[in-house]
Amino acid sequence: YGLRALQGFDGRGNPWQELFHRASAEKPKGQNDLVPYWVFEEGSARVERRIPLLPYSREVEKLKALKHSLALYRAVFGQPRQEDLISILKENGSSSEDIDELLISLSPRKTIVIATRNQGKLKEFKAILADSYDEILSLSDFDDFPEIEETGSSFEENAFIKAKAACDFLGVDAIADDSGLVTKALGGAPGIYSARYAGEGASDEENNKQLLSELKGKENRDARFVCCIALVLKDGTRKSFEGECEGRIISEKRGTSGFGYDPVFYVPRYGKTMAELGPDVKNEISHRSMACGKLLSYFSSLA
Repeated sequence: YGLRALQGFDGRGNPWQELFHRASAEKPKGQNDLVPYWVFEEGSARVERRIPLLPYSREVEKLKALKHSLALYRAVFGQPRQEDLISILKENGSSSEDIDELLISLSPRKTIVIATRNQGKLKEFKAILADSYDEILSLSDFDDFPEIEETGSSFEENAFIKAKAACDFLGVDAIADDSGLVTKALGGAPGIYSARYAGEGASDEENNKQLLSELKGKENRDARFVCCIALVLKDGTRKSFEGECEGRIISEKRGTSGFGYDPVFYVPRYGKTMAELGPDVKNEISHRSMACGKLLSYFSSLA
């Protein structure tokens, strides 16, 4: 449900009070939550930009939803005034303890949106980027985000498709990665089809089984993980960063850590598979870590 809140709002003043009141008054019967979005006017053209601003709930004490919305609010309009927030929260019955907790979250924060719903990838990104960002969101934080069709012919093309979709829909800076396994014996396969090598919706177990089946009898087991991270900013900036990790495919799975092809990807330097290394070592040497390092270096160069 999209509430056209404050049409033509230009970013000046404080929209919070009106937004809360409109959401309360216009909420359809039986609708528990609203996701308001802003409508902008550029010249004579009316341009709708679906920017989720405030996941509304009658239980304003649900601070998790508020904190997520604040990150998006800051990205579009800047820091809201504390006195306005305190007034709104008090009117809605929030306790002093809840208000104090929310105000702590209002300190300047660096937020980034990862255009993925893959919990394995998100967990790795959070571990790698934890020292650089206060808040790391994903597409799972936005219930109405549409599915993205990955129609590119390379890791880079697919990464840009996902990052641009997130940037356009949410109106915030976004990054996305596309990654996979590349083998010499199979002419680069699974490649961009790594996540669905055994078919759409295939599990990690099925994909690994398919890979080992096709490599059976092959002498050359050399392989590499490849990750391409795409950065798309609201100002139109587009950058990509690639990382690789060399190894080879063994004939049976080993280890219980990680996800995807980690149990069959052997890293000669350590004498273990990715799944045996554990998250700490993996996040130092992985293809995603290498690409993230280049991304962070780029951010540092802008500081």
